[in-house]
This record gives sequence, C-alpha cells and structure tokens, in this order.
Amino acid sequence: QDPFACGAYSEYQAPEAREEDRFALARPEGRLYFAGEACASSAAGSQCTHGTVLSGASVALQLLARMELQLEQVADLLNERGPFGLDVAAVVAALFPPDGIAAPAEP
Repeated sequence: QDPFACGAYSEYQAPEAREEDRFALARPEGRLYFAGEACASSAAGSQCTHGTVLSGASVALQLLARMELQLEQVADLLNERGPFGLDVAAVVAALFPPDGIAAPAEP
C-alpha cells in the first residue's frame, strides 16, 4: 500500500517502443551505469521484477570488472546464453539462499 508507487512502472511501453530503446537506456554513460526493469529486454523481463534483479546483477558485475575486482563467485553467476550473460538460477541462489542468509563476499 505504498502511496508513492501506486503500481507504476518506470518505463512507458509505447506501441512504437523497440528493443533498441531499452538497450540505449541501459548503456553506461562514462562512470554512470543504469539498471532496472526499463533497461531489460522483453525476453529478460522488461517491466517485471525479475528484469530489475537481472539488470541490477548485470550492472554490478560490470562495475566489478571495471574496478578490476575478481571474485571467485562471479564466474559461477555467468552464462553467455542467459539474459544479460547471467545464469539466472545461480543469481537467484546467490541473492536468496535457502537459509535466508547471503554469504559475504570473500575479500
């Protein structure tokens, strides 16, 4: 019952909207990165919560790579054939482990 959200989406899906529009919206501008359901392709969950999660995970991994941080667990999250190059099941398992406690990243 959030009075500010009111079930709104961040993206208006106009009839003339194209996948290229979402890719353009998701493209980094210098050091500024964008994520969210509006940045997800239709196949990856545009206008859906899972599109938000996958888009955010993808940007987080891009930032780790940009900072040249290599975490052993990162390789387990990647799948070049998956949406955003991610293994969806692995991302979900990492974010929402069965015991409810996410493991901290190793330094």
